Amino acid sequence: MLAVLWVVPESPYWYLLKGREEDCKASIRWLRGTDYDSAADIAEMKVKLNSVGKKVEYRELWRPRTRKPLLITLFLGTLQQICGGTILIVFAGTIFISAGVEDHRMATIITGLVQVVFTTVCALTADRLGRRPLIVCSAFITSIATVFLGLCYFVNDVLEINWPPWAPIVSMLVAVSGYCLGCLTLPWLLSAELFNTTMRSTMSAVNLLFGRLLSFAVLQIYPFFEEAFGAHSVFFTFGGVSLLCSFVTCFVIPETKGKTLEQIQEYFESPKKLKHNMVQPIGDVPNTVKA
Repeated sequence: MLAVLWVVPESPYWYLLKGREEDCKASIRWLRGTDYDSAADIAEMKVKLNSVGKKVEYRELWRPRTRKPLLITLFLGTLQQICGGTILIVFAGTIFISAGVEDHRMATIITGLVQVVFTTVCALTADRLGRRPLIVCSAFITSIATVFLGLCYFVNDVLEINWPPWAPIVSMLVAVSGYCLGCLTLPWLLSAELFNTTMRSTMSAVNLLFGRLLSFAVLQIYPFFEEAFGAHSVFFTFGGVSLLCSFVTCFVIPETKGKTLEQIQEYFESPKKLKHNMVQPIGDVPNTVKA
């Protein structure tokens, strides 16, 4: 990664923010080819930057185009941690052992492979299916599978009835696959899409810090929660919260597939006027909105 990043230039927008127009042209040529005429792109980027400013102004936080995306991305960061996916991945080996899975090492390896496969599926389908449907589907699948895992623990630990050994494995794999299908990956994508160019890096850092702190808290609380109330209570709780968040997502997350930054920003400034434009492909957006 270091070797690849060494030859990748900064983004053209970043160079313009720093007043380095020649470097901006070189970056565009690197991205689009040496014969590409960058004049039109640079003129358009200057217009965009003039509309949002070239410096981070914290009063911008009070504007709907920044305040609302921040609340949305913080909600997604919360969903990412409290749906239980992080617990399932980090404590996979411990969960398999406590669930009575004999070959827990192989089960943990399979869990890792499932992560890779369904993260790839998410990356390949996000621009086809849309962000919001994937997040809703991801949270819903994770919730159902996590509740079923809690049921496995409840039957084994409370009712003292042995489930088939494949039951906790299947529920774990389904929960992890659902988590990687959207909740794990798409919050980071939306963090990059919802904010304007000037605020994006700062707000992405805020979201990253919030997510890591919440992840730390969840991972520290889990062992005590499990010991005090039982593993089944933990997974029932995570599953219920994830199910609730999947319904909330339907109403609070705008669809950004095929939308330009300007359309997204205008949506947050005038949601009633442009609400219908956030649920249809960009080709269907009226010409007045495109202009």
